[in-house]
Amino acid sequence: MRYLLSIFVLLSLPMSFVAQDTASGVLFGDTANLADIEANTGIQFYKKQSFDSAIAHFEKAVLLFHQQDELEKSAYTKRFVGICYSYKGQNNDALPYFQEALAYFQQLDEKEYLLEKANLYGNLGMAYRSLSRYEVAVENLILAIRLFEKLNDEKNIANTYNHLGNVYRDWNNLGKAEEYYQHAYQLSEKLANEALQASTLNNLAIIYREKKEFDNAIECYQKSILIKEKLGNKRGVAASCLGLGITYKTMENYPLALEYYQKTLELNRQIGDKSGEGAALSNIGLLYIKLNQAKLALSYLFQSDEIAQDINYQELHKNNTLGISEAYEWMKNYAKALEYAQLHYQIQDSIFSIEKLKEMKEIEEKYESEKKEQKIELLAVENELKEAKNKAQERTLRILFVTLSLLILSVILILTQYIHKNRAYKLLVKRSLELSRAKSPDRAVRENSTISDEKIQELIQNLEEYFKKEKAYLRPDFQLQDCAKDINSNSKYVSLAINEVYKASFTCLVNELRILEASTLFASSDSKNMTIEAIAQQVGFNSKSAFNTAFKKYMGVTPSYYLKNLNQVTFND
Repeated sequence: MRYLLSIFVLLSLPMSFVAQDTASGVLFGDTANLADIEANTGIQFYKKQSFDSAIAHFEKAVLLFHQQDELEKSAYTKRFVGICYSYKGQNNDALPYFQEALAYFQQLDEKEYLLEKANLYGNLGMAYRSLSRYEVAVENLILAIRLFEKLNDEKNIANTYNHLGNVYRDWNNLGKAEEYYQHAYQLSEKLANEALQASTLNNLAIIYREKKEFDNAIECYQKSILIKEKLGNKRGVAASCLGLGITYKTMENYPLALEYYQKTLELNRQIGDKSGEGAALSNIGLLYIKLNQAKLALSYLFQSDEIAQDINYQELHKNNTLGISEAYEWMKNYAKALEYAQLHYQIQDSIFSIEKLKEMKEIEEKYESEKKEQKIELLAVENELKEAKNKAQERTLRILFVTLSLLILSVILILTQYIHKNRAYKLLVKRSLELSRAKSPDRAVRENSTISDEKIQELIQNLEEYFKKEKAYLRPDFQLQDCAKDINSNSKYVSLAINEVYKASFTCLVNELRILEASTLFASSDSKNMTIEAIAQQVGFNSKSAFNTAFKKYMGVTPSYYLKNLNQVTFND
């Protein structure tokens, strides 16, 4: 804790004083003083958002603290290095620093280190979220909240609520995300914390945009920008400008969207935020696809994808490959479009693949351990029997046997995994087909609904009858406002009812009904001569790529895989 105090004292000193002390430290060989000054110089650069310079000084400080066996100071400084890498969007580089710092503080039982542990759990949660490792992110963020609650630290509790909301938003659970954002906003108002209010407004704006409540979304973004500009938070201003750009694009106001995207790109380049720069480039590229400028779109998307792969930003890499596929499709380069569409779904499935590879690695490590134990036992037996003549031959044979056994076992495991995965996909097609035949709008799942209002129940009954009779959701331009008007209600009331009963947004419900209609068409004989794109248009999708994405989300497999395996599915298994 003394180290933190020294940091806060030096933060008030001018840079010239810090530079002068650094020079005198070298001159007199005072390495202890030099280590503290390197760390605090890093803090000064960190405050200016000059993260590369900050990292350079922090790493020098870590080295010096290790030489002096100042492990506590080293742990604090490692956390700052990790934070700088996170701000640069290099979360793979940030993780080891957070983990090493946390490992040190976990050895200490003193209550005074609860805050350090909580902060590091929060840092890890944010880093894992950026790497699309959502389960680990939630686990770390909840651990952070528990410690902040012990400290009664409402500001950090609110911050962590925001981060949890972000994870659930990435997971497309908008209801859970909004719940956490509202908790955060209530605490920010209670604390009168402007920075916290700004970040929470930004998050709520995203939810409003997803609900197509654009006026509310724009108002939240603009309020957030005013606060962040007042506080000199360029990174925050960039995030809000990006959100405004996406909102205006959704509203099809493309000139304003491009203006805000360009501003976002400029700000992120100023502060050296690679993840922010990549996101801005990606959104500009996707906008140019909307403007039918596919070649220009590819230029921006490839720049963004280079950054995404460099910093291992998997979510951005996934989105870019889908955008590149769409651009090539516009250019009628269908081979390239297919190549990048396949890559997109490979990345989307990568979490599953990574987990399987992890399991395989654990199996391999287990067998390696057993192999070493067997080797030790063999040597002990051979020494006891003093069979020097046969020892080399027997050891060789045993090693060969174990190695061969491991190779055979690995092949069996890989083949078994492949067979199970193939069977699982075929079963998924079968179940998807059964679902498409059995499910209809009037058979909505409502077991978990907590609604008791008779009017809302009546509204849902009218909505289901309307969907079943009219199938208005098959119109490409079908909107929440249209639905509300057709059933003599209002859009907010309809949205609330759908969220409560179906546990989904209006857009998600409409897309699910369209996909069920499409799967029914696939299974019918009348559509055998129709292309996937034709069926996509028939059920209300404006583009094949949007249809592919929605179909994979709700059915678990791509439309082409579904069609390929449809004739092989039987219902007597």
